[in-house]
Amino acid sequence: MTNERGLNGNQLKLIAVVSMLLDHIGVILADGELYDLLRILGRSAFPIYAFLLVEGFFHTGSWKKYALRLGVFAGMSECFYDLALTGHPVDWRCQNVFLTLLLGLLMMQVLSWLRSWMPGPAGLYMQLAVIIGFCGIAWLMKTDYSYSGIMLIAIFYWFYGDRRNSCMVGLLWMAVMETPMLRVLGLAAGFLMIYAYNGTRGRWNGRWFFYLFYPVHLMILELIAFLWI
Repeated sequence: MTNERGLNGNQLKLIAVVSMLLDHIGVILADGELYDLLRILGRSAFPIYAFLLVEGFFHTGSWKKYALRLGVFAGMSECFYDLALTGHPVDWRCQNVFLTLLLGLLMMQVLSWLRSWMPGPAGLYMQLAVIIGFCGIAWLMKTDYSYSGIMLIAIFYWFYGDRRNSCMVGLLWMAVMETPMLRVLGLAAGFLMIYAYNGTRGRWNGRWFFYLFYPVHLMILELIAFLWI
């Protein structure tokens, strides 16, 4: 269903980019009350990225190429992510969000296969097992948003086509996982914008901008932190 009065895909991506930038400015450069404010504003980003990942999965011509892009940019971004968050170029205690999205994409492909090959209660139980399994992988790999992010992707996949319930269940899940509670305000704003999605991509094809923005902005913020702090 489309509604030209809502937000298109490019507008959602731009909102997510700005939210993510504010979040990372808070993490890398800010402290005190400014830190708290920026982290609240930054909570909108991941729900939007998770939602658009699911949208992309259902519309992509090749999930393998989609997975390859996510994998390549996960590799490109990891050094900058580790430097920005921990000060070390390689740190196995945390992995960037592209890896979370890649795991989510692979999970959806496995779930799609199961829906085709194993309908009925047995297939349902297998799908739940797959979701739990990928949540465990994300937790073990210490990806950004970990199992909570994978579960949110699963919720958007499970309720695909039912925007109201996907947003309600997704917000409830993320609110339970989020601390401190004030950040739920940012999450709620993100889900409201997802609900306003009009089902269109938008005229501008900015795919590579959105992919490249992640490692580039981390590199710039880390450089500012190095020169300033």
